[in-house]
Amino acid sequence: MTDTAELLLRRVLRLAHRHEGGVLWIEGPADSGKSHLLAVVAERAARTGATVLTAPLLGALTQQAPETSGSPCEMLRQVEDGLRELAHQGPVLVVHDDVHHCDDLTLLALRTLTARLAGLPLLWVFATRSHLDVPAVTALRRDLPAEQTDGFELTALDPDAVRRLMTDLLGPRAGEAKPYLPLLGGLPGAIRHACALLAASAGSDEVTTAVVTRRLDHLTPPARELVLTASVLGDSLDVRHLSRMLERREPALLSPLREVLAAGLMRAEQERLAFAHPSVRAAVAATLPLPVQRSVRRRSVDLQLADGTPATALAAEIGALADPGDERAIRVLEAAAREAAPLAPAAGAAYVRRAMELALPATPRRSRLAVRLVPLLWETGASAEARALAREVLQAPPDPVTHAHVCLELARMGGPFPVSQADAHLRRVLRHPDAAVLRRLHACAGPVRGRRGAARGGGGGPRGGPPPAQRPRPGGRRRVSGRGRHPWRPVPPRGGTQPLRRLRGRTRRPAGARETARPRRPAAHHGDRSARSDGRARHGMAGADPVGTGRGAADRPRRHQP
Repeated sequence: MTDTAELLLRRVLRLAHRHEGGVLWIEGPADSGKSHLLAVVAERAARTGATVLTAPLLGALTQQAPETSGSPCEMLRQVEDGLRELAHQGPVLVVHDDVHHCDDLTLLALRTLTARLAGLPLLWVFATRSHLDVPAVTALRRDLPAEQTDGFELTALDPDAVRRLMTDLLGPRAGEAKPYLPLLGGLPGAIRHACALLAASAGSDEVTTAVVTRRLDHLTPPARELVLTASVLGDSLDVRHLSRMLERREPALLSPLREVLAAGLMRAEQERLAFAHPSVRAAVAATLPLPVQRSVRRRSVDLQLADGTPATALAAEIGALADPGDERAIRVLEAAAREAAPLAPAAGAAYVRRAMELALPATPRRSRLAVRLVPLLWETGASAEARALAREVLQAPPDPVTHAHVCLELARMGGPFPVSQADAHLRRVLRHPDAAVLRRLHACAGPVRGRRGAARGGGGGPRGGPPPAQRPRPGGRRRVSGRGRHPWRPVPPRGGTQPLRRLRGRTRRPAGARETARPRRPAAHHGDRSARSDGRARHGMAGADPVGTGRGAADRPRRHQP
């Protein structure tokens, strides 16, 4: 027997032997044992000879006074007179369970009678659920005579008390109830209900469903909606996100949240809300149909995307929740693939592949997604699948832009993975006016043609000659621009410091200083320089100034020869 039960029984004995009346107010969550405790108190009071009224107040008095009728005020006066008469005959115990379920008229009658009948050997015992936002119940508790009212609050049992209770109820089979302990929350009523199901040889799923359904039924509709929605969102969640999911402001969540916390289904951490145990969340979520769970999760993902959560953090979840043809999910998967491709091409390929599965078959949207998937497959080493997918798109391209893109990807794969007719693919792209496609062409066409020319045995051009961009023009004229600089040569800043080797021939020596002849380089160096000059002439670069000073080779001052 708990300490609260012992205190209540002592109070009943004082009523029976000393005729001390008053009010006992008992609060606690559902299944905390309030009704069981009231039954024990009523039984003990009846054994001591007190008159016990356990039915609803007006009904109990109506049974003893059938002539009760008329307006509410007349009924209240008749009830008051009946209680006075009973109290003069001996101690009276009035037990009223579930006060929170009473209507406003009954609550008003209780407030009036407890005040008018104070001082008589009449003990009122009220039981209600804690943390309920019922204004009439709050007013009743506030208006009770403070000097004659004792309050008690029932909480969950500690683990040792739970084990003792299970042993009393199941005997040697008490170990069978151990897997259900997280679902019971230490509440005596839930423990008795689960042990009764186990004693009836119920299945595991049946016990779990019955226990969770019972605990949910004891909640008010706002609290039940809160805990059901939270069970779909995960083991822990943010209050702001929960308020947006329920379309309520945070102050409106205080009352249902207090009820859920008092019921032991959830707990408040420092910054987030969490379920008492992962099995509790899973069991609560299992009471919802799967379509409802998917809809709630999808709304949660949409709200997180609206808040700016990166697409890569939600791509897997939205891909699992989306239905075929969901264009928003396809766009999110595309964005996630663009973010993940530079560092994790395999993840990017998985996102695009899921987007292709969501796109309707035989549609231009699916072909465009296939073009995005081709380079990712190539980068991950799936060259055969990449080429097969590219050829599939080439058979029926949705538009010229997509056709040009897939041609470029086929040409780009010509290095590590040889593709026939790469030049033909590039020529198709050249005939397309799209500027973006042409920019990509300049990025990959040069390496592709260079590799094909190198395979024929010479420098990217026919018969081993220089590439077309570096061949000398007819007549020996060099291709220069501006002040003799090549377009690919970096231009030094105006007024900047010139290289030291260009300043040596211009440095003034002091008057009377002796000119020192520079030693000649060995013949091998002259030969190397001549070879380099010949090579530069072949590429149309012999007359260009390598540092951008505006002078050609013929304008350079000759060095003094001793």
